[in-house]
Amino acid sequence: MSGGLSSGSAPSRAGLNNAFAWSDPPDVQSFTSSGTWTKPAGAKWVRVRLVGGGAGGGSASSGSGQAAGGGGGGGAYVEHIFAASDLGSSETVTVGAGGAGGNSTAPGGSGGASAFSTLSAGGGTGGSWSGASTTGSAAAAGGAGGTGSGGTIIANGGSGAAGRILGGTSTLANAGGSSAWSPPGAVSTSQAPGANATGYGGGGSGAFAATAGGAGGAGAGGRVIIETYF
Repeated sequence: MSGGLSSGSAPSRAGLNNAFAWSDPPDVQSFTSSGTWTKPAGAKWVRVRLVGGGAGGGSASSGSGQAAGGGGGGGAYVEHIFAASDLGSSETVTVGAGGAGGNSTAPGGSGGASAFSTLSAGGGTGGSWSGASTTGSAAAAGGAGGTGSGGTIIANGGSGAAGRILGGTSTLANAGGSSAWSPPGAVSTSQAPGANATGYGGGGSGAFAATAGGAGGAGAGGRVIIETYF
């Protein structure tokens, strides 16, 4: 049976969940690549959740000593409930790509923004690359998390952790930043390239170099989920 909300301004998230406890099942569409959403017939309310792409981790260059690139930033999360009448018969869905891990002496690539109607979930910024050091100190900054706009619920992406060398030894974790749909990227603790992010919107970890250079891990792509209530 159809459920318990009258038309008008969009309800709160809690109000929507309560009101539709006895409603017909929603139409749920999940996008992991860009496309077009077509509004179902009879739609009343549309709940949209999106996360931007995570950034890649920074590289660690070869040479004497150790190096640790910074982790990439995570993508932002945005959520909003639209009255279906406020949306067109179709809407463009943009899903942000994950950023590539940095290679050689390069930072990680930034993640792309995800978008729907007036909503935008920004991608993370790539982690900085690190040069090798035997005695000196150096820090490779982690990338900033993405920022969101337009939604009633916004959670900015987590920043990537810095990679730091002190006296020729790696002393700080270089994990990728988290998103609402991805945990922090794994930390490299020995000679290894950065770990690729898992889930959606997480940042890749920075590389760790002890005897040879390494590439940063790739960021995870974003996602958009659209639920239509009748």
